[in-house]
Amino acid sequence: MQKLNPIRLSAAVLLIALLFSVQSKAQGSNRSKIDSLSGLINNAPDDTLRAHRMYLLSLQYDYFNSTERVTWLVAAFNLSKSIGYTNGMNRIAPRLVNLLFHRSMNDLALRYCYEYMGWLTETNDSIGLQKTYNLYGNLLGRMEKYRDAFVYYNKALDYNTRVGDQKQCAYILSNLSLLMTNMGKADSALYYGEQSIELLRPMNDPSALSNAILGKAEILLSMGDTAGALPFAQEALLGYTVINLTLGIVNSEFVLGDIALRKERAEEALEHYKRAYVLLDSLQLYDQKKELCLRISECLGTLGRYQEAYTYQLLYKQFNDSSAAETRKNKMTEIEVKYEITRKDNELQEKSTALDQSRNQRNLLIGGMLSVLLLLALSMWAFWVKKKSNLLLAEQKKLVEEKQQDILDSIHYAHRIQRALLAYDDLLEQNLDSFFVLHKPKDIVSGDFYWACKNENGFYIAVCDSTGHGVPGAFMSLLNSTFLSEALREKQLVHPDEVFNYVRDRLVESISKEEQKDGFDGILFRILPGTIEYAAAGNPPVRVKQGVSEKLPFDRMPVGKSERREPFTRYSATYETGDSFYLFTDGYADQFGGPKSMGKKFKIKRLCETLEAIGTRSPEEQRQHLDTVFKAWKGSNEQVDDVLVIGVKF
Repeated sequence: MQKLNPIRLSAAVLLIALLFSVQSKAQGSNRSKIDSLSGLINNAPDDTLRAHRMYLLSLQYDYFNSTERVTWLVAAFNLSKSIGYTNGMNRIAPRLVNLLFHRSMNDLALRYCYEYMGWLTETNDSIGLQKTYNLYGNLLGRMEKYRDAFVYYNKALDYNTRVGDQKQCAYILSNLSLLMTNMGKADSALYYGEQSIELLRPMNDPSALSNAILGKAEILLSMGDTAGALPFAQEALLGYTVINLTLGIVNSEFVLGDIALRKERAEEALEHYKRAYVLLDSLQLYDQKKELCLRISECLGTLGRYQEAYTYQLLYKQFNDSSAAETRKNKMTEIEVKYEITRKDNELQEKSTALDQSRNQRNLLIGGMLSVLLLLALSMWAFWVKKKSNLLLAEQKKLVEEKQQDILDSIHYAHRIQRALLAYDDLLEQNLDSFFVLHKPKDIVSGDFYWACKNENGFYIAVCDSTGHGVPGAFMSLLNSTFLSEALREKQLVHPDEVFNYVRDRLVESISKEEQKDGFDGILFRILPGTIEYAAAGNPPVRVKQGVSEKLPFDRMPVGKSERREPFTRYSATYETGDSFYLFTDGYADQFGGPKSMGKKFKIKRLCETLEAIGTRSPEEQRQHLDTVFKAWKGSNEQVDDVLVIGVKF
């Protein structure tokens, strides 16, 4: 049985998300309110007011793209739970779980939903517990635990039926309809959907009613009943149009196009799909756009308009790449959120440990001033307190070690994600005659990265050194590689200097606030037959020709905010068979070490001499030799920066 169209499935969530996003961005701009609330938290007269102010502060940050929105809600949740603040828990916990649900942080959402339901059970709040069943069912459905979700949706339906909340009953029935569709039970999906529509028609909720009606149209379409689906899709379109709900209109046009296509009316289907595509133009909903591009391409192919069909195939690929980049960005944001939550948990644990130690010392001092007659008793008591303290410290030490391991696991996961973002070997092997890559991050993740792209304008390869190293550098490398892809794939820029100019503008407008100078030094090659066109920011490429090395020209400014803001220069260099080019960051040349650990830098001059000596060897031998020389030079010194060297031989 065919599942419902993914565009319609996410409609309600996306509408809520867009509304929250607009509201959160407006709030996030109020810097003075954030500063004011931060000060009020520290000066709160009691923990109840402190938890409430933490909750208010969380609302000032962006709903989807900030870590602070989550971490302050978590802090308010933990404080409310520890002091038994019932009103705070009932206000904060559902918002925290919904926020994590909308940001697709499913494991965190499930964790805090479990904690909240456990707290409600411990406090004997059966009414509050029953109110969470619909939310819990949503989480289970997201994780494809359909049978468990069905159980909890029905518990929620029973409760709301008993208390007479018809609107909540309608929403839960709509959820059950979607659940049945995902389980491949179209008849049951239709049954629940019709019940939801029946409850919603007398109510003043046109958005929910239109959602339910469109859902029925999709179910009928999945069952092959195009005649039955058509009037419901048209009714949904009318309902969304009356309230001017753009995404609802898009979904309705999509379904009407599917109905026409099923009836082999390609021209009519094309009109519906194109109207939906125009409405989506201003929204960054890449999954929906790529689905529409596929449908439009299919219609155009059926109509024999192959050139236009090919254009939409290209747009599909572009939106597919954008969707993948957005997914990677969201995953990195999730890692950052988990890291911040763990860090704050550790801080609280360390403060608690320090407070316990301080209290123990005070008790020992008081005991020392007591009379000699009580000395023996006090000594025994002090011994008992010390033993108890040591046991507590041992437990706390174990907890801190577990938290640190969680952080390390998250960073290792980030490393796997970052490795997936680097130019993959197959792409390099298909477009380079002979090459090697030496990549040695200072920490687990790296600010240095290499990136490649192949299109009709040539083969592009870049070696870049982002601001910072470790986790901050990794976040910058993700952003920088995303902007490079955007320049070539979405903006369709051709020349390396134009790409660097565009990426610099994107970095300045996105993150260079309050005089921050984040960005990268880097080299971008565009390889053409017999010629290399390149841009170089902060670092020079090196050419080795007939055993002689030559540093090629470069611009002495970074890709980012700096004192210089001239356009980047478009350089070019010719090559012949046997010539080698080397692209590297400054980590290798800046490494301290040398004979007898004198603490000198390796420097570019010595690196060029090394490259001259190994130019005739195979790529793997060159990589191994450079690695051996680097280790010998570094000796027992700490590695000072990320190291990245790429050699290309023609």
